[in-house]
Amino acid sequence: ACVGVPQRWPMPDLAAHGLGGRAYFASSLDPEHPGNNVLDGRSSTYWLSTGLFPQELVLELGAPGSVESVRVACTRVRRIRVEASREE
Repeated sequence: ACVGVPQRWPMPDLAAHGLGGRAYFASSLDPEHPGNNVLDGRSSTYWLSTGLFPQELVLELGAPGSVESVRVACTRVRRIRVEASREE
């Protein structure tokens, strides 16, 4: 390690199913593509909404923590807003 250079450890995926994360609320539901699919770590699964605007997906982290990044892959999206809350 270099002196004076902080080491960066991989951040745990606090929203992952394996760490207790879950889709707390999804504004639309396709039974074959539910909101929890966004947390399973597989690129072959996804949440599918009705296509009407606006749509909302609320995630609950498995443990308190700081979020350094959010990865989103989507199509036909007008706008994305990320919010955070300290409430339990």
